[in-house]
Amino acid sequence: MFINAGLFLREMECVVPKLKIRKMPANAAQLIQRAIEQGYSLKEIGKNAGGVSRQRIYEYLKHTGQHELWKEQRSKAVHTVSLVTAADSALQQDPLITGHYSFVTLLSNRLEQTVGDLEQKVMDGVGSVTDIACAKAVRYWFPRRRAPLLKPLEVYVKTLEGYYIGIERNEKYSVMQLSEFGGLSFPHVGIFLKRVGGRPMYRSFTRKATSMDKKKAIYRGGELKMCHQDIAYFLNLPSYVVRTNPGYKAVCVSKVEQLSYSCVGSNPTIIRRVPLRDVSQMYEAYDAGFSVAETVEFFREGKRCLYTKPQVRFFRRKRKKIEKSLVGVLRLFYNDPELEKPYRKNGF
Repeated sequence: MFINAGLFLREMECVVPKLKIRKMPANAAQLIQRAIEQGYSLKEIGKNAGGVSRQRIYEYLKHTGQHELWKEQRSKAVHTVSLVTAADSALQQDPLITGHYSFVTLLSNRLEQTVGDLEQKVMDGVGSVTDIACAKAVRYWFPRRRAPLLKPLEVYVKTLEGYYIGIERNEKYSVMQLSEFGGLSFPHVGIFLKRVGGRPMYRSFTRKATSMDKKKAIYRGGELKMCHQDIAYFLNLPSYVVRTNPGYKAVCVSKVEQLSYSCVGSNPTIIRRVPLRDVSQMYEAYDAGFSVAETVEFFREGKRCLYTKPQVRFFRRKRKKIEKSLVGVLRLFYNDPELEKPYRKNGF
């Protein structure tokens, strides 16, 4: 290819590194010859010759006239593998080998019986935390005992002991905390608990399907340019349910300015955009008899209050105008022309 393009050797040396073409090692010919004699496949030969592709090895064999030799040696190697497989099946019928397998089967049966006894003690209410931890850990560990990444058995026992101790004490341990009992990594703890029938203590397993009315409301909220946090608040849903809803994503683009209200506080030059959910909660708190200070405290997040007293007073003064607009939006959102208050609708 390079010769046809009119490139000299020095120019080829400059181009090859940029194309990221792997070079064969200096002793590639010896490595390939040795691999051919052993009947390796093209992929195995390429791996031994510096990690090159099968196609490149094939072209090398054709160019050097060794392709026929490789085919002959390869057929012998495949035949040898079939003989070894046949010999292995014949060994399975040998009395000594059969006795070995019977011994392993006997050990497995004894272990199964011991684990069954531990589980029965737990079911009868006389088993300890260690009993159930040992039983479940052995059931998990024994079939996988030859896996290269498997940890020692006591690691899984200690992890399960910590899990069941937390259940006994009515304490919730995170996956990270459970990983400290036995030394497993926390992703491994989650997989391990799932395999032995346990459940992480901080996850909800009750799946609630979103009703069709709420799905339609999500779509209407997107058309009204409401942000997904506002829609989630007024529908009493997690925000990720709204954010990932196909209907919402189809009509509402994140770059579009979301529906909100402008607010000025003690500094008139600073204008703040306040979401609908916060304005609704301010008016609901006002109707419930909350003072300005109590409303400010209601919006506290840690050491910081989201709104100041002047900002809360601003929305109270402008309520007549803002409430009319907010109720109009919620009527369209809930598809309820008779809605009167700018609150979240219960039971929707």
